[in-house]
Amino acid sequence: MATYSNDQGKVVEYDDGMKQADRLKKYRSQIETSLKWRRDNYDQSWRDWIELYANNHFKATEIDDFSDAHQISIGVCFSTINIIYPSVSIARPKITVEATHPDLMQSAEVVESVVNYWWKHHGFQDEFRRAVKDYLIIGHGWLKTTYLFKEDEQDMEGEEYAQQLMAQLTEKYTAIGMNPQDEALFATDEEIAQMIPTTKKVIVEDHPSVERVSPFDMVVDPDATCLADARWIAQRIAVPIEEAKKRQDWSPKVRKALASKADKAKEAEGFFADQVDKEQTFVFVYEHYDLVNGTLCTFGMDGDDFLKAPQQIPFVYGHPFTMVRNYEIPEKFYPMGELEVLEPLQMELDLTRSAQLRDLLSHARKYVSRKGSLDQENMERLATARDGELILLEESAPDDVTKALVAAPTMDIPQQTYQMSTVIQDDMTRSSGVSDYAMGAMPEIRRTATEAGIIQDAANSRAADKLAQIELTLAAVARRVVQLGQQFLTQEQVARIEGEDGSLNWVQFDRDAIQGEFDFEIEAGSTKPQNETFRRQSAMQLMDAISSPLFQPQPDPVTGMITPVLDARKVAEYVLRNGFGIKNAQEFLTPPPPPPTIDPMTGQPMPPAGMGMPPGMAPPGAQQPQPGAMPPGGPPEGAEGEPQGPPPGM
Repeated sequence: MATYSNDQGKVVEYDDGMKQADRLKKYRSQIETSLKWRRDNYDQSWRDWIELYANNHFKATEIDDFSDAHQISIGVCFSTINIIYPSVSIARPKITVEATHPDLMQSAEVVESVVNYWWKHHGFQDEFRRAVKDYLIIGHGWLKTTYLFKEDEQDMEGEEYAQQLMAQLTEKYTAIGMNPQDEALFATDEEIAQMIPTTKKVIVEDHPSVERVSPFDMVVDPDATCLADARWIAQRIAVPIEEAKKRQDWSPKVRKALASKADKAKEAEGFFADQVDKEQTFVFVYEHYDLVNGTLCTFGMDGDDFLKAPQQIPFVYGHPFTMVRNYEIPEKFYPMGELEVLEPLQMELDLTRSAQLRDLLSHARKYVSRKGSLDQENMERLATARDGELILLEESAPDDVTKALVAAPTMDIPQQTYQMSTVIQDDMTRSSGVSDYAMGAMPEIRRTATEAGIIQDAANSRAADKLAQIELTLAAVARRVVQLGQQFLTQEQVARIEGEDGSLNWVQFDRDAIQGEFDFEIEAGSTKPQNETFRRQSAMQLMDAISSPLFQPQPDPVTGMITPVLDARKVAEYVLRNGFGIKNAQEFLTPPPPPPTIDPMTGQPMPPAGMGMPPGMAPPGAQQPQPGAMPPGGPPEGAEGEPQGPPPGM
């Protein structure tokens, strides 16, 4: 028996004596069972909801009552998703990092800068937004966090090659104990030059990676109720046959058998039904994570061995998948999305509107005419939609026009038919929680500001719940990104930091600089869209608030000194930056005065250079003249009643 720590840190035991062939058979059986369970219960529903979002409503159903010309699709599902979607993921998150130990305070600042820079520079936000779209439509989304390391060979430049050659020659001639007669024991200069490579390896990619994985490519333990109690998890990967033949890290024997079954696998999966390039052939492989014994392997559904034999999962956090879950359903692994409850109402609305269109088209004016009363020209005039057409009867027609041409009676459409759409849309609003206010439309019923605020608060509570789910997922992914950097980073890198005032700073870091255990959080609301009008109003309200007596400077009751409560310069900078979007707000403010120079003798501030002392005041530290005392150098010239110099003759 052997023990391993699974993804939840629990120490478990498993039978390590299983043969390789039996283990492969077990893993393949797990994949087949899970795929069948998903096909029977989920796959088709997921595809239908995607078609609903794409406004292909009738394609998602088997309703053939209406021709293509009479099919009206009202994009309520589309609008519902795209109202919620930007409210939780439109902006890049601001990730905050807090140290879990006082010694890590400085490292936490570096880690915060690094993870925010990585998120922006390597495009993690795009992958995250794609997963959020899955989360809203299907009910869940998948993110895979791994590490990218890639080296490329480049030709060595002449100067660099010369340095390498000189280093080798210097090492040769400075060898310890080398004598001239030992020259034959060493390689010649020409031989050394041939041994020096003309190319060098350059690191092209060396950073964590976050990618969205299609829900159709994720295969999970069907007995699990959540990711925490799953015994295994796997990812299906479609590999072009040309690439599969070149994978040197796969077993050559198994690779050959896998390639021979490519066409069969393609047809069985039905994954490429809409494939444009029909000549391109794919093979399917599975990246399997055994969460009980902590191993990772790769295999196909054909062949008698693994493409990659089981080995320990290389990541410190276990498997690399993060699942963002929408509405949880007790005792079920897959949660529910936004469109599952809207689908029947959406189809009812589409059928109602399509029926209205059919009835409108059938509700055309018809006329009854006695045969021979109208010629062909007048019949064509009668069929046109132009007003004031003159219809001429034949001479053989009866004198009474009503006997020659009468309007056929029509069947009126019940008024309730047109009211059904409103009833259905009200039901969809209750189910989705997306009100007219959230859609940016004015409701048909006038409401007071208080009523509108209550409705909006109720809608915001549901949006706040989704935002909290998104922020928790982002924090988990950010933690994994940093853990990957702590584990695999190979060289020193730099991260760019953008200050609130638009300034750019650069932080150098390596693997040691980001080591430690940290807490990751997402600044509340940082992924939400910013309402410019509301933000500007908030800034102006701040200005009104600080003008109240509460914030006015008050004298100290002991010293009598007046100290401002707020820094007016900081407040003005905040209002300009956050209220009006001016990044370089400091340029609009008067520079602060330089700090006063302190007299080393007295410790008192000295006046700025070029400024005289006020009348009657002496510089700090100067001795005040005593009353009646002679000033230095004698009395001033021209002073009355005082001698102006030495007596004559002296």
